[in-house]
Amino acid sequence: MEWVAVGRCGHRVMCSQCMVRIRFFHQNKRCCICRTRCPKVIVTRWPAGAAVGNPPQLPLFAFREGRVGHFWYHKLTAAYFEDEQQYNVARAACHGILSPFYQPLFWFIFWYTLVISVGAFMGSSFAALTKETVLQFRAYDLAIFCAVLVATFFWSIPKCTQDPLQLESSMHKL
Repeated sequence: MEWVAVGRCGHRVMCSQCMVRIRFFHQNKRCCICRTRCPKVIVTRWPAGAAVGNPPQLPLFAFREGRVGHFWYHKLTAAYFEDEQQYNVARAACHGILSPFYQPLFWFIFWYTLVISVGAFMGSSFAALTKETVLQFRAYDLAIFCAVLVATFFWSIPKCTQDPLQLESSMHKL
């Protein structure tokens, strides 16, 4: 292995391609050896990674993908790369395979605005049946809450039913 992923535990047994497979496709941010949660990793050269006891000091956070200090940050895998070419390989592996759960913000806002409007309309029809103000507010609240709950359920179905391995194999066929 020329390039390895190193987490906070210091294990260096995973190549950069396997790191993308595990961290992006399987959404697993744990070390494959000791199961320590590694919210971020660094992809470094094997001899450099083997020589250090602890991984280099990484930035605390990155606001954007791309160049961050001395590293290249890839947000979909939460990985920092010492080499731009390795960063571009990881980006290419994940390109175009975003889960439907992470659809653009516009559709998220559109969907929930529509659902809240429908819930408010249903709440107003339920509220018209009651004379007390407290019951009218409860009717509005309950209708909007149920509408948002149903919307969240339908928004999350594609995320829960997709098979990450199937997405990965379809990407290799292209």
